[in-house]
This record gives sequence, structure tokens and C-alpha cells, in this order.
Amino acid sequence: MIATLIANPHISSHSHSLVSSKTPSIVLRRGTLSDLDSILEIGLNAMPLDPQWDYRFPFRRVFSHDQRDATRKRYQEFLENAEQWSVSIAEIVDNHDAIPIAFAIWDIANLTGYNSQLTRVPALQPKKHTRRDANPKRMQAWTRILREAKVYYFERQYGSQQIQLQILATHPMFQRLGAGSRLVDEGIRLAKMSNNAISVFASPMGRRLYSKLGFKSIASVVVQVKDDPEFVSVEAMTYEPELPVLGPVKNQRARDLT
Repeated sequence: MIATLIANPHISSHSHSLVSSKTPSIVLRRGTLSDLDSILEIGLNAMPLDPQWDYRFPFRRVFSHDQRDATRKRYQEFLENAEQWSVSIAEIVDNHDAIPIAFAIWDIANLTGYNSQLTRVPALQPKKHTRRDANPKRMQAWTRILREAKVYYFERQYGSQQIQLQILATHPMFQRLGAGSRLVDEGIRLAKMSNNAISVFASPMGRRLYSKLGFKSIASVVVQVKDDPEFVSVEAMTYEPELPVLGPVKNQRARDLT
């Protein structure tokens, strides 16, 4: 299953010459914990282009430190738990310089057999909402509705025969160079090799890319809090490498399920 420019030591003035190159070379590799700062800067610059970001984090400009700290913690969890998450990095290469410009995070728990319920440590006290950049009610609605939509649209259809694209982000300075397509193509190859479908909740920008790569739209998922006029919509999409299905899924809005 979503930019304010922040100084990035990995994206220097030399990056502009790489962008202007007619045939930039892009290579993919597996992400490690040493990439945390790089993907953090990419994410903080790219994710605000997705409408759901400002919907969930309307105070991100006022409390930028909260946004940065919470995002860093989340990305660190992705990098540290290789049994559930696979992080791929796209780098633009010129001579001996390699600059991370995009990343993809895949939920591969169905491939590894990882069970988060078995490894989770019970909290002694209810977790409190402490980050000031977010709207708590919208965050709760986002988590609940997408969890329900994942079960209804993806798990009912494919069961454990799926991998999910959690995040795809390209730094705005390096968009339209093909990095996003390369990262998704890598996931498609994995899906074909493992006989799994791919699922994703796509932003408006992402929907165009995924459609070009063979993904199909299943439903528009609307996230809205009661008595809040603002809402956000994402597209439930899947890529099927000729898989058997468990049953039909109706095209309807996830908000109607609750």
C-alpha cells in the first residue's frame, strides 16, 4: 500500500549534472540500515506529493521535527525487519558517483512466513498519540479503513498468494527518469517467480504508473472521518501473473464496508 526540500548530503549540486545527462544509468540494489538517511530524505521530499500525506499530516510544516523523527523511526523498522519487509534502492550512477534517488518497500511476509502477531511484544500501557504533525482521527481512520480494505479486496481474492507494495518514492529532482518503473518491475519479476499477485493502494500519481505496468484497478478506497468534510481516496490495484483466485470481489468503496 502514498515536498518540502530538506538538505540532503547525498543530493548535491553535482546531482543537477546527473539529471541533465541524456542517458543516466540507474542501478538497483538491496537497501540496508546504512541507507536510512538517504531514504528518509527521499521520502520527506516525495511523499507530500501524495494527497494522503497532507490529509494525515496537516501540521507537518509547523512540527517538522515530529514528522522527521516519526518517519525516520518507521523507515528504520522497515530496514531492520528483513523477514517482513524488502527495501530496494534505485541509484543514479555517473563515473564513480552513486546517488540514491528512489526506493520501494515491499511487504514480503507471505513469502518468508513471517507472522507479526507471534513476534510482537505486548505493550504494558495503551500507546498514546504523541506526534504533533498528524491529525489523530484521520490517522486512525486511515489505518482502520485500509486494513479493512486490504482484507476485503486483496486477502479475500488472493489469500497468502500476494506481496504488497507498501511505499514507492522518487525524489522530485529525479522523477521521470524511470527509477519508479525499474523498482516496480523488480517486484513484478519476484511475483512471477514466486507465483504471487502484487497489491498496492495507489495515489493518483502512482495509479498512472501502475496502470502502464499492467496493474488493474479494483476499487476506490475513500478515507473520511465522520463530520469531517475532508477526505482522501486511494486506488486498490493488483497485478496478476496468471494466478488462481478464491472468489469474485465487487467494486465498491471501502467506506461502505463499515
